[in-house]
Amino acid sequence: RQVSTQSTWDNKMEKTKTQLQSTARLLAQRFKYAPREPDCAMVVQDLLCSYPQSGGSTRRTRLTSRLRTASDSNHSASSLMSLPVAVAAQLALQGEITSRGLCRPTVAGIYEPVLKECANNGVAFNTEETTIC
Repeated sequence: RQVSTQSTWDNKMEKTKTQLQSTARLLAQRFKYAPREPDCAMVVQDLLCSYPQSGGSTRRTRLTSRLRTASDSNHSASSLMSLPVAVAAQLALQGEITSRGLCRPTVAGIYEPVLKECANNGVAFNTEETTIC
């Protein structure tokens, strides 16, 4: 009787080109959602701001958050992370964002149209601002 030199692990895994592909395939098999089990992701930003116009005496805290759940066919984390970038790229191609080069989304001309379009696509953020003296 011949003894197989291949391990059980090798028998379960299909051949892939890279180790990364093998790992990704294994993780996708092992971490599947159960039927009707939702995917859930949350984005939270908590900022403490001091405004120079008020002599630095007015401080505000701003909490921005978004909780998103999705079905098996739609992943919540990917929609929260990739949609704003995709929307920004689309708006730049359409000429609605005219800034060139690598730009931070801290300019109203960039973040306002992106947030508006994200809200139109079902990804709106809740913002709560509190003044701290």
